[in-house]
Amino acid sequence: MKKIIIPIVLAFSILFISCSDDNDTNDEDCTSLSKDALDKGTTWGTEKSDENCRAYKAAMQKLLDNGCLEGAAVISTQGVVDGLNCS
Repeated sequence: MKKIIIPIVLAFSILFISCSDDNDTNDEDCTSLSKDALDKGTTWGTEKSDENCRAYKAAMQKLLDNGCLEGAAVISTQGVVDGLNCS
């Protein structure tokens, strides 16, 4: 369980540290998407169903697709998305 929770916590730590004021995206949208991803990740972390996995993966992908992340956070989040094996 620790092997799964630690990358999730790390990804979100990087995500919140990497936010910057010069980002061209809508900060409110990114804040909403970040909260959604965090909520979905927490749900998936406590209840490992395929549905929760797919929801978490989709929420993380939205962060990437909407340009809400920068630098190392992009790489870290893409790693989480790629590592989720949802059926």
